[in-house]
Amino acid sequence: MPADTTTPATPSTSAPPATTSVEELIERALARQTLKIEEVVRAQLNPHTIRLEEICARLTVLEGRSVPDPVDVSVATGGDTSSSSIPTTTSVSTAHIVEAPQVPLPSSIPTAAPSQLPSRFRDSAREAWDGMTSSERSAWRAYHAGIGQQAPPPPAAQPPIPASAPPSSGRPLQCKPELLPKFDGDPRKLEVWISRVRDLVRTNRDPLWDPAVVAVIPNALTGAAARWHAALSDEQIDQHRAVADIFAALRRAFPINHNQARMDAHNRKWRPRSETAMMYAYDKLTMLRTAYGPTAPDELTLSLIIDGLDDSMKPMVRLAASHQNMDDLAHELCEWEPVWRAIHKVKLEESDTEASSASKDTDKPFSSSSKSARPPPSSAVSKPAGERRPPPTLGRYDPSRVIEATATEKRQYRREDGSVMRLNRPCGRCGEEHFDFEHSHLKDGARSFPMVTLADYELDEVTVSNESDF
Repeated sequence: MPADTTTPATPSTSAPPATTSVEELIERALARQTLKIEEVVRAQLNPHTIRLEEICARLTVLEGRSVPDPVDVSVATGGDTSSSSIPTTTSVSTAHIVEAPQVPLPSSIPTAAPSQLPSRFRDSAREAWDGMTSSERSAWRAYHAGIGQQAPPPPAAQPPIPASAPPSSGRPLQCKPELLPKFDGDPRKLEVWISRVRDLVRTNRDPLWDPAVVAVIPNALTGAAARWHAALSDEQIDQHRAVADIFAALRRAFPINHNQARMDAHNRKWRPRSETAMMYAYDKLTMLRTAYGPTAPDELTLSLIIDGLDDSMKPMVRLAASHQNMDDLAHELCEWEPVWRAIHKVKLEESDTEASSASKDTDKPFSSSSKSARPPPSSAVSKPAGERRPPPTLGRYDPSRVIEATATEKRQYRREDGSVMRLNRPCGRCGEEHFDFEHSHLKDGARSFPMVTLADYELDEVTVSNESDF
């Protein structure tokens, strides 16, 4: 048999279907899901939007009815028809309109166009809604539809309108030069001087008072400050139109050494024998603001002020951990300083100025008018001849009366009445072994001698002899 030469038929294969990428499937699914969410949100928001539009339409109708409109009413009298224009006003409550269903108005009642003026019936909620942006309105709609998780914040309130400047009296004002403190050009005293002048400016809010203070400031400058002001040109003087301009110019002309100012402020300690705790606190606060600026944090200034107190006084001052201010510290010092002085038996000495003013009458020289004074009456009781009247106990400090300390005796001072004061404690200002009234002469080199005060030093009284001098 002949061999079969036919080739077997190969099965026909069709091309595989095109596969869609995963990204396209995800995008289609997201699009379908987005459409579903938008339909749900739209279905929930449509009733609220329709109701809001109905309320707005009813408010518009109410505004139109609030304006009196003339209505023609025909009145028949004796077969004659005469028309008279009678103004009628319709007053409808807002609450009834909102709650009642919408009813079409009769065509016989004319309605006027809405007034352009702000109506007294306008609701504040509508004004707040009109003031919102589109994003804020969308957030409120989503929240009321139950989609939003949290209510959006209410619209920000309008800032208050600043008060206008006080009216001027119109007449020129004059400032007395003696009202201003003196400034000698010391940079360490500049901020204190500026604060005092600023207090003077704030006493009068008249706009003409500031130029009046500017006019007398040159009279308050002495020393280097006066020479600086005299060297200014006319153009620079013209720039000093306000007190603040002079303050800025003085700060540039007399810059402070902040490192030295901070060191002085840190080294400032309370001197309980010569000053109150309140005076120390405000004095150190001024020094700290000079060193660190007027915006220094309260936590820093208060901690440094407390550090300068006596170690036995610090535990008595108790301040809250938060919201500390200078008023709280002043209250604590005012309350506990008398207790501390009573416990430690530390008295406040009389200052040299007060002592000198108190002894002015005793230190007055003998005047000519006293010579012609009438002698005392004979009925006055005279002193016994043997009794000598001691001189006044107060007097000026005399370095020649000082008895230096020895190995067995401490420093002493012999007063004018012969009594001897013994040093029983160090100086209250510097802590060295000398009397407090000697400090200004020994340490500061003062040429004027202060008054001698007894304070709490030991005193050996002088004995008055009854023997006759003759």
